[in-house]
Amino acid sequence: MKIVDSFLSEEEFSVVRDNLVFNTGFPFFLHQGVTKQGDSNSHWFGAHVVYDQGVPTSDVYDEIANIFFPHFRMKSLLRIKINFYPHTHKVIEHASHVDYDFSHTAAIFSLNTCDGYTKIGNDAIVDSVENRMVFFDGSNQHRSTTTSNQSGRFNIAFNYL
Repeated sequence: MKIVDSFLSEEEFSVVRDNLVFNTGFPFFLHQGVTKQGDSNSHWFGAHVVYDQGVPTSDVYDEIANIFFPHFRMKSLLRIKINFYPHTHKVIEHASHVDYDFSHTAAIFSLNTCDGYTKIGNDAIVDSVENRMVFFDGSNQHRSTTTSNQSGRFNIAFNYL
């Protein structure tokens, strides 16, 4: 696992946060159950898939690629997904899961600071801090959470070889 604070320049971060994701017209698609591994139907999240199964699936793909890809050493892109986890009265951990069942890089970029986090394995907790990127093997068990001190927890998840 590797954590990089201030991952993007202030200008790049502002473009991603303010122009792409935190604008009133940005679409999130709601999903019941956060993972396939047992979250109850009372758990939900919003997602916007940017790239999946070999093709861009969003109008923001080019801008995301232009900003982030120069920072990655990547052979093949698997998926890009922007996540929104809603406010709850207390932080709720979702079920543990793997992104793919083969070794690959998962990179989670935090768009806002909140009391939510990503838990990797049984005890490695990475706090949600704006402009922070965490890299880890996405075939390892990990879990997301909600937030109790912001209107939502927002991040961009990358999976690549």
